[in-house]
Amino acid sequence: MMTSRNNILSAAKKDLGVTLVFLVIFVPMTFKFISPFFILAGMGEYTDVIMPSLLVIGLLLSLRFFASCITVLDVLIYVSFASLILVSPAVYPLSKSFVEENYTKFMFQVVPYFFLGLSLRYNRNKDIFKFIARMGIIIQLFWQFCLLAGLADVERADDGSLGEQMGVAYDFLFPLLLEMVYALQGKKKLDVVFAIIGSILLFFMGTRGPIIVYLFFVAFYLIFVYDFEKNNVLKKIIIGTVVTLLISFSFSLMRLIAPIAASIGFSTRVFDSFLGNEMFELESSSYRDDYYSVIWSKIINDPLGLGYGLGTDRLFTPSGVYTHNFELEILCQFGLCGGGLIIIGLLILLIKCYIKLKGTQELSFWLTLLCCGLGSLQLSHSYITYPLFFVLLGYCTSVMRLSKKTNMNDYASIAG
Repeated sequence: MMTSRNNILSAAKKDLGVTLVFLVIFVPMTFKFISPFFILAGMGEYTDVIMPSLLVIGLLLSLRFFASCITVLDVLIYVSFASLILVSPAVYPLSKSFVEENYTKFMFQVVPYFFLGLSLRYNRNKDIFKFIARMGIIIQLFWQFCLLAGLADVERADDGSLGEQMGVAYDFLFPLLLEMVYALQGKKKLDVVFAIIGSILLFFMGTRGPIIVYLFFVAFYLIFVYDFEKNNVLKKIIIGTVVTLLISFSFSLMRLIAPIAASIGFSTRVFDSFLGNEMFELESSSYRDDYYSVIWSKIINDPLGLGYGLGTDRLFTPSGVYTHNFELEILCQFGLCGGGLIIIGLLILLIKCYIKLKGTQELSFWLTLLCCGLGSLQLSHSYITYPLFFVLLGYCTSVMRLSKKTNMNDYASIAG
C-alpha cells in the first residue's frame, strides 16, 4: 500500500501542472482549503484569485501537453460558436439582455472548459485522478470541520444545523464518485474507508439532488460497468450481501443515523425525505414542478419550434431563475426543432462513447464524468454556468477522436 501511495504522490508531483488544472476542474473546494491560509496571512481580500491563479499556473507548467490536445478545427468551432451567440439577439430579441450581461462569462469562463475536456487521458493520468479523488475527500472533511467548529462564517438553518449545502454537495460529487469506483474495485482498503466517509458526508449535506445522482451512479456502475466475471466468487457474494443488507435495513439505518447527524450539527433533510417517502417527489423539490410546467407550456406553444433564445427560460420561471433541468432549458431556448437536434446529437455522442469504452477501465471514468457533467443538470444548475458540462463534451469528443485512430484494444496506449 505504501508503494502505491508513493506512486500516486510521485505522479502528482511529476505532472504538477496537470494536477493543478485537474484540481481546479474537479475539486472546486480546493478554494476552501487554501483560503484560510490567505486570511491568516492578512491577504483575505485576495482569496478570489486563488482558483484562477492555480489554473493559469497549471496551464503554463503543462502548456505543451494541453496545446497538443487541441486542433485548429476546435479553435474555429469555438470562434464560430462565440460569433453566433454574439449575434443571436438579432434572431432572438428576448435574449438580448441576458446575452449582454452574461456573454463574457459564458464564452471565456465556461465554454473554454471544453478544451480542458479534450486533454483528459484517463489511462495516462490514472494516478493523478486517484490523488484528485482522495484530496477531494480530505478537503471536504476539512471544510465540514471548519463549519462545525465555527471557523468559517455560514448562515445556519432555523433548526441551528448547517442546513442545505447544495453547491458544496454538487462540487463534491466528482471526487466521491471516482473514489467509489476505486472502492468497488476493492484493490485498496484505504479507498473503501475514503468512500464510506465521503458517502456519509454527502448524506449529511442535506440536499437531495446530489444523492439522487449518487444513487444512480452506483446502480448504473454495478449493473452496466462492473465486470463480475473477472472477479472471484467471494467478492461477488460480499458485494451482493452488502447491497442487499443496505437496501433491506436502509430505513432502520436512517432512523439510527439521523439523530446522530442532528446532534453533530448536520441537516437531517435527506433522511427525513427518505423516511417520509418524499425523496423523488417533485412537489417537495423547491417548486421545480412549477418551473417544469411553465417552461413546458412555453415550449409546446412556440409557433416556430425554434425557441426563445439563450437564457430566456429565466423570463418564464415563477422566480426568474434557471429551469433546473437541462433538457427543458435547451428546448425552451432553442425549441423543439433546434433544441431537439441538440439533445439527439448529445445522446448519440454519449452512446457512441459508451460503446467505444465498453470493456475498458476507462468506462467507469466516463460514467463518473457523465453523472457530474450531465446528471447534475437534471435537477440543478444551468449548462450556461456549469463548466463540467463542457468538460464532458470535450472528453467525449476526445474519446471519439482517439478511437478513430485505432481500435479500442489499442485505445489505452493511444490515450496514455
